[in-house]
Amino acid sequence: NLSWQWVASSFSHKPYIFNRANLERYSGGVLCARCEAAAKGSCPFDASYANELPADLAEARTGLACMDAFSQELVTTGWLHNHARMWMAAYVVHWRRVQWQAGARWFLQHLLDGDPASNNLSWQWVASSFSHKPYIFNRSNLERYSGGTLCKGCDAAAQGTCPFGASYEALQERLFAPAAP
Repeated sequence: NLSWQWVASSFSHKPYIFNRANLERYSGGVLCARCEAAAKGSCPFDASYANELPADLAEARTGLACMDAFSQELVTTGWLHNHARMWMAAYVVHWRRVQWQAGARWFLQHLLDGDPASNNLSWQWVASSFSHKPYIFNRSNLERYSGGTLCKGCDAAAQGTCPFGASYEALQERLFAPAAP
């Protein structure tokens, strides 16, 4: 009986293992066969997800005021509020299509309170590695819990091109639409 706890404890310390081919091989295909994300073509372990963090993210020049502020705060202070950690992780994995391990490594390089086990499992949770529902956020959530300060100074928000400016249902469809056959 494979459980997510067994998989997480067996593989989370082995960053090379997390790609879809190896997951299928080591689980005998059981995990991918039961995975809703894999069925929809949005598996965060597919080769279509980048292995490395994009430079614009690491250098706080994405053009999105919120993500650039979070990136800058992470790198300069070594700290991020829990909401900002989840928003940044969701952006990295779901919007930018980067494997969770790249983001987890980046966080651990900078977080003063970074714990490898907690960090890796949190990134896996956001990516929905072993669950049916990926964590996402929308602009309304970001504004509510950040006081709206970041959106006020964002060019993308002012121009109506904010990638987070939609309902959860619309974002779910946009980010996880089934892959074309």
